[in-house]
Amino acid sequence: MTDNDLELLSAYFDGDRVDPRRLVDVLENPDAIDVLRDFAKVRAEVMVEALPREAWVRQTRARLDALGGGSLWRRWVPIPAPALVAAAVVIAAIGVWTLRPSMPVHPEDKPPVPTRVVAFVEGQDWGRI
Repeated sequence: MTDNDLELLSAYFDGDRVDPRRLVDVLENPDAIDVLRDFAKVRAEVMVEALPREAWVRQTRARLDALGGGSLWRRWVPIPAPALVAAAVVIAAIGVWTLRPSMPVHPEDKPPVPTRVVAFVEGQDWGRI
């Protein structure tokens, strides 16, 4: 069996998608069954070692219970009032800044005052159409 065949069997054993035609070709090899058996043995051994020991689990649970409430993520954490006020001010400032109009509003919408006058004389500056 080649390394590519072993990789294909490993991917199939792990539940990944593989090419079915290549898988059929690899499984025709008599060594494929032995390889799959070895993969199963390795996985079973690793799974047994991956589980924590019962004594460690009991000790960790006892420590967490001693901290109060069992779960660290559900404990109430006191936040000082000045920090809450500062957070509210920052959130309000961001809200005002994002909700303000993007274009300035002028009380009078008038065209600008001209600074020079350009006069066009018909016939000299352009012709009639």
